[in-house]
Amino acid sequence: MDDIMICSSRSYMDDIMICFYGGYMDDIMICSSRSYMDDIMICFYGGYMDDIMICSSRGYMDDIMICFYGGYMDDIMICFYGGYMDDIMICSSRSYMDDIMICSSRSYMDDIMICFYGGYMDDIMICFYGGYMDDIMICSSRSYMDDIMICSSRGYMDDIMICFYGGYMDDIMICSSRSYMDDIMICFYGGYMDDIMICSSRSYMDDIMICFYGGYMDDIMICFYGGYMDDIMICSSRGYMDDIMICFYGGYMDDIMICSSRSYMDDIMICSSRSYMDDIMICFYGGYMDDNMIDPLNQRSSRQVGP
Repeated sequence: MDDIMICSSRSYMDDIMICFYGGYMDDIMICSSRSYMDDIMICFYGGYMDDIMICSSRGYMDDIMICFYGGYMDDIMICFYGGYMDDIMICSSRSYMDDIMICSSRSYMDDIMICFYGGYMDDIMICFYGGYMDDIMICSSRSYMDDIMICSSRGYMDDIMICFYGGYMDDIMICSSRSYMDDIMICFYGGYMDDIMICSSRSYMDDIMICFYGGYMDDIMICFYGGYMDDIMICSSRGYMDDIMICFYGGYMDDIMICSSRSYMDDIMICSSRSYMDDIMICFYGGYMDDNMIDPLNQRSSRQVGP
């Protein structure tokens, strides 16, 4: 996981444009294009995350096709085809996230096998096997996202341990430790995504501290501090995702600046510029994620499912 790039457009992943549109996450629209990993197109359409549509194609990691269709995340269909990360194939169909089946094989990160089976995200089974990121093993079972258990061990990013426990995403617990990106500790606690707590520290991407506190995603506090991804600082507080303030400062991913304020996810403004992921412009505008303001393809869903 060297040379990690987050939330940006680069020289080798240039000109990324991301746009969200929603009402309770309705009518989400995301569009991006890049040079290496070119021509990515991602489109979300939803009502309570309904009717999601994602489609993308790329250069390295060529010809990726992802399509989501859902009602409460129902009937999801995902298909990947790639170059480096070649020959990825993921296919899934769900009923309340039921009966998910995902299978993929790759060159770098070879021989990955992922299988999901669920009912209300029940009984999920995920297994990874790879080259770099080798020997990943993840297994989970859920009931209303309950009792999730994910365990993995890897080469670079070794010894990862992640554990989820939830009920309606309640009481989530995630814990992991790694070599590169060492000593990560992430812990989630929630009720309807309430009371989330995430804390992590790393070597490359050192000293990361992330803390979430929420009630319906209220009062979130996030703080990053890093090495490669140096000097990251993210701070936010929300009331129904209100009043978010996020600021990034980095080395590789240098000079990141993101600032946002929201009222029910309203009026979000995020702007950043970087060295190897330069010239990022991301703008969010919402009300319960409603009424976002960017629609480069003029493809907003005409259906509003949210109340």
